[in-house]
Amino acid sequence: MWRLARVAPAGQEVAALEVEFALRLGETASLVAALEAGVEPRVYERDGFAVTLWTYYEVVRPELDFPGAYAGALGPALLE
Repeated sequence: MWRLARVAPAGQEVAALEVEFALRLGETASLVAALEAGVEPRVYERDGFAVTLWTYYEVVRPELDFPGAYAGALGPALLE
């Protein structure tokens, strides 16, 4: 299994906000990249860097009509 680490200089990142959003959106069953399940969902700081750990997702080649399908899925939500 692959894991993904997001690294930014400490003090210049929005890592804590990203972790909070991911946790909250996960509670609502929203489509969101998941934090790594094997570790505590938080910001790790080391040597002046802020690190968050995420689940890695394989890149999926979109269908040829992906933009049209995406726009069609958003259409009803925009009309509400």
